[in-house]
Amino acid sequence: MSDIITIYLAIGAPFAVHFILHNKEKSPKAFWKAVGVMFIFPFILIRHFLSKRLKREHKNHNEKLEQTKRSAFAALNEIQDRSKGIKESKSIERLIFVIRENVEKYSGLSLVAEQVDESDEPSKHEKEVFRISGCESGELKNAACCLHRRNVRQIISQRNRARKDLLHTLSEIEEVMDESKALLMDSSLSRQINEPLSRLYKNAIEVFLQIEDENAAEIVTRLMNKTLSRTEKDGEVLGEEKCLRTVRPRHAQASQQQTTLTQG
Repeated sequence: MSDIITIYLAIGAPFAVHFILHNKEKSPKAFWKAVGVMFIFPFILIRHFLSKRLKREHKNHNEKLEQTKRSAFAALNEIQDRSKGIKESKSIERLIFVIRENVEKYSGLSLVAEQVDESDEPSKHEKEVFRISGCESGELKNAACCLHRRNVRQIISQRNRARKDLLHTLSEIEEVMDESKALLMDSSLSRQINEPLSRLYKNAIEVFLQIEDENAAEIVTRLMNKTLSRTEKDGEVLGEEKCLRTVRPRHAQASQQQTTLTQG
């Protein structure tokens, strides 16, 4: 039993030394904390591996979100290039700029909002203002907690506003496309613009789903379905040839009774 205890403490000693070297506080209290670390080092190891796993998952989530955003921006650039010849090109260009800005703002604020909570301990910079003003320890903590709650609520409020602006601009660009006279008259041009617009909505849905905003994803899904239905109508107009049987008089010769192909 003594050998097991010796080996256990020998393994835990480096954790205690690491704690002392990386702890700025040099006091008897810090020493006893280091002794406690030496005894509970298995739990510290488990916590370390779990935190590394969470960081890895968070990094993969961020990379996937960035890739989806790049695909959405590529679709926006394609819409801008294909809409240069129509009357509403200036309005579309403005909306594309606003959509790109709102996507960046909403995704960034959402990632920050996931990492903060009103019940968390205030950060050092939130305490610094009140420490300089001369607050005591109790007053310092209460004031810093109030400031932290205010900052978290502001982040959530800004995120909700960015979400609302993004949904509004995505709906507005669909309305511009739907009411464009040039696109109504030229079905080929309409189809060319509707295809990247559908990809934009598809990537926007992916962004909302990765942020776990299912309500916003449902709204954009309805917009995408509207664009897809318009694309299908344009496909029918573009022409897929349809067979229409013509009715001939009875006295016409049999050789003249034939089926004609007419442009759809």
